[in-house]
Amino acid sequence: MKNVKNGGGIPFYYWFLGGLALGILMGWFFHGTINMILRLALLFGVVAVAILGVYLWQKASSSNRSSGVRSDIPEGNWRDIDPTGPK
Repeated sequence: MKNVKNGGGIPFYYWFLGGLALGILMGWFFHGTINMILRLALLFGVVAVAILGVYLWQKASSSNRSSGVRSDIPEGNWRDIDPTGPK
């Protein structure tokens, strides 16, 4: 009776071992569910990044051709220069 506190009751290490056993048992039961949730979250993350990448690529490639927005870089006017110099 040395391990029992003055008020009586079950010693602490019994509670600790019982909780440890219950945690191991519940972890064993639910590890498949947790694994499935983590894999689905990873899949949705990868799919979302891929969709965002395709969307931004389409937006960037189509904005140069079809939009009427002018660029900050002016178009140059090409001129034929006489290689012999001015006359």
